[in-house]
Amino acid sequence: MKRKLLLYLFLVLISTLSILQIYVSHKLSFSSVELKKMQEEIETLNIENELLKSEIATASSLMNVAKKAENLGFKRATFLYMENLPVALGK
Repeated sequence: MKRKLLLYLFLVLISTLSILQIYVSHKLSFSSVELKKMQEEIETLNIENELLKSEIATASSLMNVAKKAENLGFKRATFLYMENLPVALGK
């Protein structure tokens, strides 16, 4: 009787451990797939960020800003120097 009980407990223990091992293996496999997807997404976002940085640098260059200002009707500033100002000279 005692032997049958021990055998039964041993079989239950082995079955439980086998099921637990299958469950853990499945979780690890699923986590590995998710991790790979996240790494690929990170790489894609890094490449996209580099492209956007390049576009920002190009769009904000002085030549492009000058062309856009000219297209919008802006003109180069002209300087007017006033000479012989009696107030400024203290006369």
